[in-house]
Amino acid sequence: MANNTSGAQSSPSVRQWPYTSPYYNPMTMRASVLEELNDYLIYGGYQLGFIQLKDSKLTGDLNLQLHDDQSRATFASSIRRQEPDVVIFFMEHIFSHRHTQDGKKGDMRFRISLDKPTWIWLLEEMKIHPKLVESLYFLLGHYATFVTYEEDGKTPESFHLLLKVPPAGHLEAAFYLRHDFKTRKNMVIVAGNDLAGHAKSLIEHLAEIEGISHPFGIVYTVIYRYFYFLEWQRRQLDHAVIMMERVTGRGAVTYSGGVPEDPNPEQFDLQNMHWIGGNQRNVIFAIGFQVKLLTYLQSAHRQFISLSQRKKINNEQMPREDKYLQEAFNSHRVTVQGVLDNCRVIGERAQWQLNAADSIINTMIAKQSQRTADKSKNVAVETRRDSTSMKTIASLTMVYLPSTFAATIFSTGFFNVPGSGSALVLPGNRANDTESEKSVPIANNDRDEVQGEKANDSTPSVQQRSGTEAKVPERMV
Repeated sequence: MANNTSGAQSSPSVRQWPYTSPYYNPMTMRASVLEELNDYLIYGGYQLGFIQLKDSKLTGDLNLQLHDDQSRATFASSIRRQEPDVVIFFMEHIFSHRHTQDGKKGDMRFRISLDKPTWIWLLEEMKIHPKLVESLYFLLGHYATFVTYEEDGKTPESFHLLLKVPPAGHLEAAFYLRHDFKTRKNMVIVAGNDLAGHAKSLIEHLAEIEGISHPFGIVYTVIYRYFYFLEWQRRQLDHAVIMMERVTGRGAVTYSGGVPEDPNPEQFDLQNMHWIGGNQRNVIFAIGFQVKLLTYLQSAHRQFISLSQRKKINNEQMPREDKYLQEAFNSHRVTVQGVLDNCRVIGERAQWQLNAADSIINTMIAKQSQRTADKSKNVAVETRRDSTSMKTIASLTMVYLPSTFAATIFSTGFFNVPGSGSALVLPGNRANDTESEKSVPIANNDRDEVQGEKANDSTPSVQQRSGTEAKVPERMV
C-alpha cells in the first residue's frame, strides 16, 4: 500500500468537552431529532444505541432494549425498510481487572453489556464475524483493513476497517467500519466507555457535512475526537509541570514577583509528581500511536479509492472529496507530530523537576544527617572527657586510699593502751617506758630496787636499757 500523501478537509467546526457529567454543556444541535438524541446521550442508560443517516436526515434511538426476538425483528426490519446510508451502533466497552486473593496475577479483559442472545443476533444480522468484532474488545494498539470479494474473486464486495486505540486517561475507544461497494452503505460499530461523547462527535460531523457519508470521513471524526482528548490531557500535564517548577523553584516559568524563598521539601507531593511523569509517558505513547495510525489511514484511504474506482489512481485522478480527506489526514498527522514533540519536551521538564525534588530532599537529608553527626561527635567528646576524669579519680583513689585507710584505722584508737590516752607503745621509747611502768602493777619492794638501780646508773647504754626492759615482764605480777 502507498505511503503518505497530501490532503485537508477542514475539521468539524465545533469541538466539545470530552466528558459526560452533570456539568457537561451540550452543544446546540441543528435539528430537533438531534436535540432528542442529545437527551438520550446525556441521561440515557442505554444498552445498545444506533443512529441513521439518510438524505441528510438523522434518526435513531440510543436507549434500545432488544431482549426478545420480537423487538430484535422489529429493529432489523425498520433498518431494512429505511435503507439508511449509514448505521452506527454504540456499544459499551468496559475494561475490567479481576484481582486474585492468593497473590497470583489477575485477569484483565474487555467486555460489553449486551446479553449473549442479542450480541449473537446482532453479529448475524449485520453479517459480522464474531472473531472480527472481538478484536474491538481484546486488542490494544491494533489497526487493520481487509477486503472481501465476490464469487469471481476479482470484484470487491466490501471494505472493512478495524481500529483499537490504546487508552489515554480514562478514554477507551474501538472502531469497526464496513462499506458495501455495491450499495454504498456503511455499517459502523463504535465501542467505548464514553459513548455519549462518541455519538455527539459523529452527529456533529454528519450534520456539518450535510449528508455526505464517506466512510473515511467518519473514521477521521473518530480519530480527531481521540486526539482532541489527548491534546486536552497534554495541556493539563503542561500546567502540572509548571506547578512542579514553582514548588521546586527550578524552571523557566517559575516565578511571579521575584525569586521565591528556599523550597520546603516537606511540601513536595512526590506521589503526584511521579503520577504526572507516568501519565506523561502514557500520553507520549498514545500520541505516537496516533502518528503511526494517521500514516496508515492515508495508505488505507488510497487503497479504498482504488477499490472503489476499480483501478489504481494517483493524486491528480482522485475525486474532490477524497482529495480533501487526504489533505485532512496529512494536516492532522503534522499537527499530531508537533504535539508529540511538545509532549516529549514536557516529559523532559517533568523528569527534571523530579530530579530537582530528589536533589533538594537529599540535600535536606544530608544536612539533617550532618547535624545528627555533629551532635553525636559532641556527645562523644563529652563522654571522653568524663572518661578521663573518671580515670584520674580512680588513679588518685588507688594511690591515696591505702594510706588513708591506714590512717583512719590507727586514728580510731584501736592500738591505744588503756589509760594512756592516745600514746602508742613503741619499743625503745623511753617516755613510753615511763608511762608503761606507771601502768604496770609492781610490788613495793621491787619498785624500790628498781629505783635504786636507776639512781646508780645515770647513763645506761642501749643494751642495758634493753635488758632492763626485757626483764620488766618477769617482775610483773
